[in-house]
Amino acid sequence: MRGAVVENSKVFAAIDIGTTKVFTVIGKKASNGRVEILGHGIAPCRGVHKGVIENVVATQDAVRNSVGMAERTSGAHVDTAFVGISGRSISYEKRYDTIDWVGEHGVITHNEVEKVSVSVAGNGSGGGHFGRQVIHAVPRSYSIDGKMGVSDPVGMHTSEVDVETHLVEGSEVDITRLKRSVEGAGIKIESLVLGALASVESTLLQEEKIHGAAMIDIGGGTTDVMIFRDGTMQYSSVIPVGGYQFTNDICVVYNTTHDSAEEVKLNHANVLPNSASIHEEVSMPISGGRTSLDVSLHDVCQLMRERAQELTRMIALKLREGGVHDLHEYPIILSGGAAKLGGFQELFQTLTSAKVRMGSPLGYFGVPRELQKSMYSTGLGILIWAAYQDDDEPKPHAIGDYNGHRSSRPAQEAQARKGGILSMFKR
Repeated sequence: MRGAVVENSKVFAAIDIGTTKVFTVIGKKASNGRVEILGHGIAPCRGVHKGVIENVVATQDAVRNSVGMAERTSGAHVDTAFVGISGRSISYEKRYDTIDWVGEHGVITHNEVEKVSVSVAGNGSGGGHFGRQVIHAVPRSYSIDGKMGVSDPVGMHTSEVDVETHLVEGSEVDITRLKRSVEGAGIKIESLVLGALASVESTLLQEEKIHGAAMIDIGGGTTDVMIFRDGTMQYSSVIPVGGYQFTNDICVVYNTTHDSAEEVKLNHANVLPNSASIHEEVSMPISGGRTSLDVSLHDVCQLMRERAQELTRMIALKLREGGVHDLHEYPIILSGGAAKLGGFQELFQTLTSAKVRMGSPLGYFGVPRELQKSMYSTGLGILIWAAYQDDDEPKPHAIGDYNGHRSSRPAQEAQARKGGILSMFKR
C-alpha cells in the first residue's frame, strides 16, 4: 500500500509479528507532514516460538486476521506493508568500508551520505557468513582524510571516506519464513524493519539518543538490548529470554496448560512476592487431566522473581559489554509487553540502581489511548519509519488520533538528520 493516495495523503501499513500476537496499524501521511492513525488490528498468533516463525500457516492466518481487522477499522485496503523482524537469529556486527565515490562535486553532499548505508548493505555480510542477510546498515562514524570520529561529513572536502557501520543481519531461513507468512496472507512486503529499532523510534526522546540511553525491549520470546549515544546506536544484542520463559516456568513447575499459566502470569503474578498474601491461592488445571491444583500465589510470585532476577543479570552483563559500567548514571527505558509484568520495573531498578522508566508510544504523538502501551511500541515505530522513507530529509513528526486531533513532536532541528534513527536507515 506504499504511496497509495487518499485525500491528498499517502497511506501506509505496518505489521508487527510477535510471539503471542500480530499487530497491524494503518496510517496516512498528511500534507502537513504528520502521520494520522486510521485503524489497527490485533490477532493472536500461535505460529511463533521465541520470536522465530515455526508454523508458517498459523502465522499466515494471524497476519490475515490482523490485517483484516485493520482494514475494517480504517476503511483502507492493504496490499503492501512494512514488516517488523526480530528473534534470536538477529545478529549485529561492526564493519569498516572505504567509499571512493563521494565528493564528486567537490564536497560531500547529503544525498551521497544517504546512499552510504545502501552501498554497505549491498556488499553483504561483513564476515561473509553463509546463510545471513543484511537487514540494515547503520553508519556510526566516518573518517575523512585521517580525521576519525566524524559524525556528519556533509560539506567536507574529500574524494574518499572510511565509514564504520553497524550491520544488522538475520537468518535467510527465518527471513524466508517471514516472507512466506506475510505474502501467503496476500500482502507484499515493502521493506523489513528491525523491531527493536522501531520501538526506539516511537519511545526514545531525541535528547536520550544524543546524551545516552539504553533501550531494553522485552518481547514474547527475546529481549533486545540497544545502547545509544551521540544520536546513533553504539551497541546492540539479543538475549533469548522473554515473556514466554516466565509463562513456561509456571507450566513446568505446576504441570499446567500454557493458557492457564499465561492467564495467571498476566492477571495475578508479580515479581515482588510480598505483593501477595502467603495465604492467597490461584487455581490451575493439571495438564492432560480433569482436575485442578490450588497453589500459593506467593510461591508463583517467587518463581517469577527468580526468572526476573536472572533476566536482569543478563541485561546488566550486556549493558557492561556495551560500555555502560556505571548503571545508576545511565537512563534505561523498558519496553515490550513482557516488561509490564507486575513489579518488574521496581525490581530492575533495585537490582541495577539505574534510572528506569517504562517506554511506551510517546504521549505527544497523539496515539489513541488504547495503543499507548509498550506492547504496541514496535508496530507504531514501524509505521513512523515507513511514512518517512520517501522524504528527502527526516522531519519532525506527530501521529494524530482517529478523530484527527494531533499534537506536535518537538523539533529536532539539525540533529534530526545528523543523529535521527530514520535518517540512518533510509534505504
